[in-house]
Amino acid sequence: MMQLAVSVALLRIATELVEDDELLPQDIDYITTKVRSQIVENLQLLRAQTDKEHQEHRGEILPYPLH
Repeated sequence: MMQLAVSVALLRIATELVEDDELLPQDIDYITTKVRSQIVENLQLLRAQTDKEHQEHRGEILPYPLH
């Protein structure tokens, strides 16, 4: 969950930087590539965690859905 919060903060900062008129196109490309990489990494971690939970609870009736 902490990784997700970090990604949100990073995205906000990146958005503010990109809105700055003084950035060069290559700077914007670098920032967006880094943010995109962080988001993809977080999605992979979340998927792995969800898969692990599904495997651990296979066959059990849970009081909540695993998303």
